[in-house]
Amino acid sequence: MRKVKDIIKEMEKFAPKFLKEDFDNVGLMVGDKEKEVKKILLALDCTLEVIEEAKNNNIDLIITHHPLIFRKPSSITTDTLQGKKIIELIKNDINLYSSHTNLDSAEDGLNETIMNILGFDQSKVIEVHKNSRDGKKEGLGRIVSLDKEILLEELISKVKEKLNISGVKVVVGK
Repeated sequence: MRKVKDIIKEMEKFAPKFLKEDFDNVGLMVGDKEKEVKKILLALDCTLEVIEEAKNNNIDLIITHHPLIFRKPSSITTDTLQGKKIIELIKNDINLYSSHTNLDSAEDGLNETIMNILGFDQSKVIEVHKNSRDGKKEGLGRIVSLDKEILLEELISKVKEKLNISGVKVVVGK
């Protein structure tokens, strides 16, 4: 029988909380570490639609990338979107865990996963995390060195195709 605390332990073994950025809030946002977990729902954000899906599918734990709570709320009421979400989670006994910049920075985390999806096998960490563990490739951002020149339009097309997205913002500096 797995409990919320067991899932948290595994998540934080892979993406430790100490890899989060100072502005970030990661970990158990809403819930009970002792609750049994039979079903987990993964989502980018904890939207009302995600909560509704969790309710309809008897989900015990939602794991999101973006945290529902960045700063301490001054109140939790149905007058705010954040309050509505928190109340719905509590009323339906659904736990919410978020792993954000720590998951981005982790070795084999989201930054590296995106590089691999794009076909870039060798990348370097742009900014090594101040708490990075010895021998680990941990930190925000990745940079690649290309073997041959590629047109910016080709790179944009590759990103859109491989990530299955329709738009990309590009900033070109001098």
